[in-house]
Amino acid sequence: LAGGFYGRFNKAREYFLQSCCPEAALEMHCDFQQWEQALALAQTLAPHQLPDIFLKSALKLENQNEHQSALTHFEQAMRDCELDRVEHLAQCRAGIARTSIRLGDFQRGMQVAIELKDPSVCKDCALILKSMHQNGEAAQLYEEAGAYDKAAELYIIDKKFEAAAPLMSKIDSRQLHKEYAKAKEALRCYPEALAAFERARDSDSMVRLYLDKLNEPQKAFQLVRETPDMPGAERIAEYCRKNGNICGAVEFLLLAKNHEEAYTMAERHDEMETFEQGIGEKGTRDQHMTIAKYYEQRNLLTNAAKHYSLAEEYPMALKLYLKVGEKEIDRAIEVVGKARNDALTHTLIDYLMGDSDNLPKDPNFVYRLHKALGNYMQAAGTALIIAKKDQEEGNYKQAHALLFRTYQDLKRQKLALPQELWRRLMILHSYVIVKRLVKAGDHATAAQMLLRVAKNIHQFPVH
Repeated sequence: LAGGFYGRFNKAREYFLQSCCPEAALEMHCDFQQWEQALALAQTLAPHQLPDIFLKSALKLENQNEHQSALTHFEQAMRDCELDRVEHLAQCRAGIARTSIRLGDFQRGMQVAIELKDPSVCKDCALILKSMHQNGEAAQLYEEAGAYDKAAELYIIDKKFEAAAPLMSKIDSRQLHKEYAKAKEALRCYPEALAAFERARDSDSMVRLYLDKLNEPQKAFQLVRETPDMPGAERIAEYCRKNGNICGAVEFLLLAKNHEEAYTMAERHDEMETFEQGIGEKGTRDQHMTIAKYYEQRNLLTNAAKHYSLAEEYPMALKLYLKVGEKEIDRAIEVVGKARNDALTHTLIDYLMGDSDNLPKDPNFVYRLHKALGNYMQAAGTALIIAKKDQEEGNYKQAHALLFRTYQDLKRQKLALPQELWRRLMILHSYVIVKRLVKAGDHATAAQMLLRVAKNIHQFPVH
């Protein structure tokens, strides 16, 4: 044994073989991975160890790139091996697959790898084939191993698109889908290219195909509207401009965040409504001021007032709404409600009372103004006045609805309910629910409601 450690293997071997335990010589060669000598001794001393020694020898030879000898040893490692040694046999077959491929016997190597049904073996063999520039064969083994992305990549490189096609639905790699799409586009297979670009989430390329190859601009428009994409929006804007679709050009310039050019085009071609719709209420103060002045110059006062309000230029907005007249009073009330400015509030109240034109406006506007300002008690007082007028005209349900809304507003604000409002609402409510009670067969309660109404019959002058 000492001789083995000092490198005098022949002397150590001689001593072991002359000893009472000659197998120790075999063990020494195995320990020092001297497989050639080990194999020679095992033939006579331990034939049952030959399969294991051949396997270890084969693995060493394979690592040393002696593939022909390694293949021979892998094959010999399978001879006289018990069939129940599944792992040993699998290692041998894997080695046969790898070395066969290295030696150029692709068919045998691939067949053995596939029959093993071991993904790791298929991947190892595929990697070897790829290094040998056998992309098609490597792709087959990657596919067998379930490595669909690597298989598809090699099929695409080899332009074997029919082989790649079934794999694309199993792949998440955007880059691979993009490469496949580009290859299909180069072959003028535009529908397949479009589907691949969609899987790659490359909306700009989808837009380009819709516009330039498939002649389906509306689908491009819809795509960018649903999934805002700046390059795609720029592309559509240019397409619309070239085709004289100024409205579309303005819309998509806005989606591309090119607000300045969109405004210039809208102003030049009188498409401000499109620009206005595009920015909505999210525009900047400067944008709303610019739009307001544009509309004011064209005497479109309602539109101008709207944008003055969005720019928080409330005095100007109120002035224009009142100039338009009674049809815009609700918007004027909204402006005053936002501004919470005493001067603007008094201006609107004066207008509603008729101080400016001697024409008092509908009291309902005063009621709405008080609500907009949060003056619920004043709104309640106005509601009573309006309800009395409605009752005098026989509009009992209308009066009831107004007082009931007022009651709900006061309750939400946790404010005390004026007694007169409560009494009038109770009487009107009694009147309104009588028919429902009769239909429900509750005649006793209906009778009580009618008695209450009869005691206050002066509030129902039309009856």
